[in-house]
Amino acid sequence: MDPASVIAPAVPAAPLSGTGGNDPLAILAHELRQPLYTIAMATENARLLMEQGAPDRERVRHALERIAEQVDRTQALITATLTSANPRQHAVVSTDLVEAARNAVTLAKLLPIAAHVDIAWQLPEESMCVGLTMLQLEQVFINILRNGLESIADRRKQGWQERGLIRITIQPSARDVRCTVTDNGVGISSADTKDLFEPYFTTKGANGNGLGLHICRLILGKADGGIRLSPGEVEGARVELWMPRVHHEAAS
Repeated sequence: MDPASVIAPAVPAAPLSGTGGNDPLAILAHELRQPLYTIAMATENARLLMEQGAPDRERVRHALERIAEQVDRTQALITATLTSANPRQHAVVSTDLVEAARNAVTLAKLLPIAAHVDIAWQLPEESMCVGLTMLQLEQVFINILRNGLESIADRRKQGWQERGLIRITIQPSARDVRCTVTDNGVGISSADTKDLFEPYFTTKGANGNGLGLHICRLILGKADGGIRLSPGEVEGARVELWMPRVHHEAAS
């Protein structure tokens, strides 16, 4: 295996329970940060608009809709955590990976660090269904996109002034679907690759908690999928995901 890349080892597709990196409370806390941050930003935006002499009603309405969307997302995350803790609740699911990627990009673009970053994609026109829920797939993509955005922001802190770029490519086959996400951020060290999927391991210091990639591995493992992280060919980092396809007749 390339020493500068790492494939996350498989984990049992069991309900999230126990301690350490599999603690459902720690995972929930990590995943709630994004919708709560978006709610805070939209609330402040609405407040500033309302303080104007003649507030733009359309912009206020948009901010309130954004808050409502993220409240729904927060509730869905809590429900999913409770459901995963109950071994009696298990249903066969089939969700379009392409739609989930688009949704995650929309959410990622709301982050301030997404300014001056282009997110490009090469996606198939047909649906690519896999055995995860929409929320789970969005969690995976948002964690990966956030990592790319933060890596680009870190590179800018070093004096780099070019435009950031994250590229998403989804390639289907008859049996599985593979997705590649690349960025032109600071990249990763080959010395760190073996630890990047371990819970609480982070290269971000006080700004990170080391759960994002670990959560991605746990979620993908539920669908017999996998994840690989390696340095980019020229710059940045490269993340590869793969999962078996679920055809509608198999999920019904």
